[in-house]
Amino acid sequence: LDRIVMKTLEKDRTLRYETAHALAEDIERHLRHEPILAGSPATIYRLRKFMRRHRLQVITACATAVLVVGLSLAGLSYVRFAVQRTRAEHQRTITLVEDLLSRGKYQEALSEVTPILSSRLVGPEARLLRARALLELQGPEAGIQPLRDLLEERPEIAANAHFLLAWIYLESAPDDPEAKSRADNHLRRGERLLPRTAEAYLLRAMTAQTVQATLGWLDDALELGPAHYAARRARAFAYLALGRYRDMETEASVMIGSQPMNPAGHSLRAIARRQMALAQNDKDQLAAALADHDQAAGLSNPRDKRFAGLCSQRRDTLMQMGRYEQALTDARTCVRLQPGEPMHHFYLFCILTALGDYQAAQAECDAMLNSGLMNQIRFDCSAAKYVSDSLWAGRSWYPQGARPQGTAFLAMHRATEQFHELAARGRRVVSEGFHPSFSPDGTELAYSRGVLGASGIEILNLESGRRRLLTVPGKDPAWSPDGKHILYVRDRQVLSMRELTLPGEGAHQPWEREEVWIIRADGAERPRFLGRGGWPNWSADSRRLYYHSRLDNVVYSVSADPNNANPKEVFLCDARFPVVSPDEKFIAFEEEKSGALKIVDLTHKSVVASWSGPNGKAKEQSFICWSPDAKRLAIGCYWDGGLWIYDVETQTATKIVDGSFAWCGWSAPDMSRVAIERAYGPWHHEIWIADVVKDGVPVVNRES
Repeated sequence: LDRIVMKTLEKDRTLRYETAHALAEDIERHLRHEPILAGSPATIYRLRKFMRRHRLQVITACATAVLVVGLSLAGLSYVRFAVQRTRAEHQRTITLVEDLLSRGKYQEALSEVTPILSSRLVGPEARLLRARALLELQGPEAGIQPLRDLLEERPEIAANAHFLLAWIYLESAPDDPEAKSRADNHLRRGERLLPRTAEAYLLRAMTAQTVQATLGWLDDALELGPAHYAARRARAFAYLALGRYRDMETEASVMIGSQPMNPAGHSLRAIARRQMALAQNDKDQLAAALADHDQAAGLSNPRDKRFAGLCSQRRDTLMQMGRYEQALTDARTCVRLQPGEPMHHFYLFCILTALGDYQAAQAECDAMLNSGLMNQIRFDCSAAKYVSDSLWAGRSWYPQGARPQGTAFLAMHRATEQFHELAARGRRVVSEGFHPSFSPDGTELAYSRGVLGASGIEILNLESGRRRLLTVPGKDPAWSPDGKHILYVRDRQVLSMRELTLPGEGAHQPWEREEVWIIRADGAERPRFLGRGGWPNWSADSRRLYYHSRLDNVVYSVSADPNNANPKEVFLCDARFPVVSPDEKFIAFEEEKSGALKIVDLTHKSVVASWSGPNGKAKEQSFICWSPDAKRLAIGCYWDGGLWIYDVETQTATKIVDGSFAWCGWSAPDMSRVAIERAYGPWHHEIWIADVVKDGVPVVNRES
């Protein structure tokens, strides 16, 4: 209105309204909220007039636009949230599958990873893990095509597919030049593709052949990405394998700092502190370990598949502390969550026994046997191992003054007597290991660290107690008489640090997978493949070695010279564990049909000595070892067959001690000590060292 009035008062006639009618029209335009002639022609002015003129329509349109935009934003947020949730779920599945693979549960890993193979978010990682599972379950051939399908994926996936293919070619045909050429090609392509990321280096570490190489790749991964959680977790297990518990504790503490709500860091630190406590006899460390166990359990969902594992770890620590009432709660939780796991029921039995509730313990034993969770042999072997571990730790397996009675405890009482019989003459040096072999000077002991099917070659310094993990995987070491090399057997493609350090119970791998390898005792060079077979041993001059082929049942001789290592047939033998004497004149083995010990002259192929076995009856399995002077045999017999010394000259056998035993060997050349492998079926083994009393005999003779 002010503008209309001012226009009527303009001094310049040309700027005023021409007529009164024009003035009236402008006033009407104002009343209809239309632009007036006296108003500014600006766009904003016209837009404001338009909005006042069509107020209802504008409000409706604006409300509709706001609603549409709001719904669009809400939809986008929901989609983004759904993607993030799906990514998190799939990533948890990836973590679970990696955990299952590291524990050797390949079938479970395959079942878990299958639903996410087509995932747009983690599909390539899932297919890589599937290939690893197939590699273990079905052999190298099953893993080749799935890995080839990953060669066009992003660099870190393609690179590790190349590395695994290279490993397959080297492992499946190590003596084939064409396979070696393919392996070298994949290694070169993998190295070119490998991006400098923590994730890529972590995947590369998973395919490393030695612990040192694994640790090196993990160090590089964490240098590139210090906050990479999975790499820290893997390095913590590597430290556990190497016995570097303080470093493992530090690594786990960093994991806790980066992800305080993740139970994995607390669980690993609890294991590190428990191991330090056992090594140093430090009760405060056990208390700290228990606090970490509690924190890990508190951060976990009780319905999570890994919760039973956390409870079982805490149960073990509580049992070490002698707090059986609390351990009982965790034992029952494990049974409830995993009723089909026999060892959960077994530890419940042990805890009830330790509490003096023998009636409940007997009932638990009967339930295990009647349900088929365990047979009598496995139960007796597990009970004997538990007794040995308890007594060596200075704990009684039952309350003092209340000796348990009943069939459930017969094997445990027998194991107690055998333990004290051994402890009177020797000491336990390896709580979980098998097939010991002395260094030539007798100061060190090489052995298979772990259980059957999940072991590496470790060396123990008998004076300082220090241990050195030489190579993984590996078993059945044989130290050369000149001290330079160690023969060993590989029976699997991959062994993770977790599976080596937390192995559970042992189980044989298929015989046809066995390969004989040689490595320098100081670890200065990479291992070298020798042939397909197992159970290797040396000649006294270290110039030749012998092994038994699992494919054609022939004992072969191979030169130690890498430039002239042509296998030569020595003797056809159906037995699994034949041993050539150090002087290379005889071969000793347990005859397959009769189970009797046979000693055959290799020159004339004639039997020169025979022994029918303990009590004149052949046992299911015996393990034979020659003395360095080739005058005696140590014979360890499974299933309570005892440990025997057989004199080759007099052809008489002397029982040394009762119990179940496997491979036993003398120190060379003085034969002043003997390493004894005590066996608990195929599930567990431990190694003792005993001083020789007289004529190569380690302990008091029992019977002849």
